[in-house]
Amino acid sequence: MGLKKNFVLGAAAIAAAAISYSVPSNVEAADFYKGKTITVLIGRGPGSGADTTARMFTKYWSKYIPGKPNIIAKNMKGSAIYNFLYEKAKPDGLTITFTPYGPAAQLTKAKGFRADFGKMPFVGSLYNPALLYVTTDQMKTATDLNSMKAAKYGGQQPTGRFDLFGRVTLDLLNADYKYITGFGGAKKVLNAMRRREVDIQTIGLNLYRLAAEKPLVKTGKAVPLYYFPWPGYTETKSEIFPDGIPSFQEYYKKVKGKELSGELFETFKWMSTTLNGMSYSAFLPPKTPDNVRNILRASYAETVKDPALRADQRKAFGYNFPYIDPKKGAEVIASLVNAPEKYRKFMINYIAEGAKAKIKKKKKK
Repeated sequence: MGLKKNFVLGAAAIAAAAISYSVPSNVEAADFYKGKTITVLIGRGPGSGADTTARMFTKYWSKYIPGKPNIIAKNMKGSAIYNFLYEKAKPDGLTITFTPYGPAAQLTKAKGFRADFGKMPFVGSLYNPALLYVTTDQMKTATDLNSMKAAKYGGQQPTGRFDLFGRVTLDLLNADYKYITGFGGAKKVLNAMRRREVDIQTIGLNLYRLAAEKPLVKTGKAVPLYYFPWPGYTETKSEIFPDGIPSFQEYYKKVKGKELSGELFETFKWMSTTLNGMSYSAFLPPKTPDNVRNILRASYAETVKDPALRADQRKAFGYNFPYIDPKKGAEVIASLVNAPEKYRKFMINYIAEGAKAKIKKKKKK
């Protein structure tokens, strides 16, 4: 059976699982969640972009869930969040992850990661674009790429989409940089940027607007270069980047004077479809009943449209997060499940190479 046919069948199976369920009556739905408490797990630390976004969302989510259950948010570190959901959380609709989607860990069978996104019911997701910016110690202007010399790129973890997209695009640009990973969160890299311990960061647009744009970019200490486009959402530039930050492809053409091509660029395009996009995703434990999953999907979709939530997002970040529905989510997950072997091998080798560049932590006295 050919690869293309495998993908079509895989996508169809996941899509069918995503949209086929029994719709509970209003009475059943209200009775199910009335008087209960839902725990939303966030796989990033307090005050991070992910934490701020998820807590802002959960503030309004209960209003659209029949029975209006109490919702509490809880932070959990690293891959433990998905391992817990996959292996230990009860499939009763009372435990949900709302955290950055991490498909590369599953794709490469990363050490310590045991979850399977294809078996965890998808609820919904918010798309948060990511961009790369550089200190003006290295580049005075966004197009002054040749002035970059041994720039230190602060990474979070080798399997993370921020690190992967930052490294691949800098490699395509043939930029002079050194990758350092292990900071353990975008906020920690941001603080290192402020202290001039690193020169480059890939950052989510929400945290960029919340904590990097004003103190670093507006003061002339850093300059944004480009964002990483996602084929699933083509209006990123006009709707979310009104300040003229170009896509990576646009930036490359501007500084190199030619279009992108070659094997690494083909890999980048595959990464853009499979690893980018589903920024903050809500999943349920395996075997969660379809009707319970449906209640949460419907309420998630309604919460996205809440006027007060949208006003909070615009006030904090300057934009509203695009919504990724179950059908689109199924397509993205299918692209992971049916990943071509050549890309899986590339990711394994690329991540292993990046893992060698861990930051040296200071010993406690």
